[in-house]
Amino acid sequence: MTDMPSPNEPGRSDAAGEPMDAAGRSLADALRLSFRFLSLIMIVVLVAFALTGLTQVQPNECGVRLLFGRIDGAGSGAVIGEGLTWSWPEPIGRIVKVNVGQRELAIDEFWFHESPADALKPLRDKLPPSEGLRPGRDGALLTGDRGLVHVKVRCFYTIRHRGDVPDPDAVLAFLANVRDPAEMVRSAVCNAAIDAAATRTVDAIYPTGQKDFADAIAERAQQHLDRFASGLQIQQILVPTSTVPLEAVGAFDAVTSARQDADRKENKAMGEATLLLLNTAGASWAKLVGNPGPVRGLETATRPAEPLLVRYARARERLDAARRQAAGAAGAAQAAALRDQQAAQAEADDLLKQIDQVLMSNETGGAVAQIFVSARAYRDTIVQRVDAWARTFEELLPRYQATPALLMSRLWEDVRSEVLNRPTNEAYYLTGAGRTFLQIGRPPETARRIRREFLKAETQQRQAKQAARQP
Repeated sequence: MTDMPSPNEPGRSDAAGEPMDAAGRSLADALRLSFRFLSLIMIVVLVAFALTGLTQVQPNECGVRLLFGRIDGAGSGAVIGEGLTWSWPEPIGRIVKVNVGQRELAIDEFWFHESPADALKPLRDKLPPSEGLRPGRDGALLTGDRGLVHVKVRCFYTIRHRGDVPDPDAVLAFLANVRDPAEMVRSAVCNAAIDAAATRTVDAIYPTGQKDFADAIAERAQQHLDRFASGLQIQQILVPTSTVPLEAVGAFDAVTSARQDADRKENKAMGEATLLLLNTAGASWAKLVGNPGPVRGLETATRPAEPLLVRYARARERLDAARRQAAGAAGAAQAAALRDQQAAQAEADDLLKQIDQVLMSNETGGAVAQIFVSARAYRDTIVQRVDAWARTFEELLPRYQATPALLMSRLWEDVRSEVLNRPTNEAYYLTGAGRTFLQIGRPPETARRIRREFLKAETQQRQAKQAARQP
């Protein structure tokens, strides 16, 4: 019997084990390759998962990074600006984008219902509904004077900014407290419009008060939004259209036209009064008589000083009253009245001096200045004439004292010569023969001579007046 070699003995080979070792190696290689492929797939999946956290923040947007549903960071560190950014993908985290650009909202809750065809018609061509205002369809505002007014409102709003960049605190407040910004702004503007209309009359809104009304709506709406920490800011409120109920449009237009006509006439009258005063006293008229009245649209916040003539007239009235009281009183009452009279007299004298200073100043012009120039010229003429008479009297007085009859005779002769030798006189010489001459018509030479002398005298007077008017 032959002994079988042991498998563990060296130099022995097992033909059946070689295929088993090849299969094991193939299986191991396959498993190793599969593991590597799965690892690659997992890496690709992880990379793709990580890439899903990339977000592009567009212009007029900003982003806020969330981690497990909470804001990651605080203040400016939590707000991401424009550009490509990354965060942990969902469900670990995400980036919430917020529109920080300007938004527009049209509010027609206070306008009457109209069909698309009626909306294209001018307001004056629209027919009012036969049944009047229809609750639930027609909106309106109730004014403080129990009137109704229809308005259309346009609101422009955005996230509050610091300069040119969004306010991070406002962005975070917006995310925390606002779900529907358009509805929140609509509610705030509607409430503000109701409040603003309740404190105004119809005339303050329609037809020309939309600017002030819109500013009041913006202020009240902003207060409402700030109360809820919305982070929103009202940029502008416009009221492009307003009207009273269509049934009353004609009556309101007539009132408006009459008011405008009255304003136009009042402005014209004020302008004419100002021009008249300017031509009368120049630039000094305002100090003397005051403004005749404010011209609409030109009112000033500062109240002008009371004119001098009004103050002088009031002082004269107090003076007259004090005089009457002093005349009818006695004792201590009379003494008090006399003191009041002296005070009023002193005030009136002081005001009269101020009036004289104004009239004599260079600001005074117009007819008053011409009157003063003529008065000065007349005064100078009278003074010169009196001076000439005084000098003549002083010259003739010694001669009269020496020979009064001779001096009087010569003076009378001078007067007769002056009267008879005037070029405008006509001389008639009559003979003593008792004949009568009838002259029909003035001789042409005499008429021409007299006319020339009159024209010469008028020219001299005109030149003298013009010279007197010049300062």
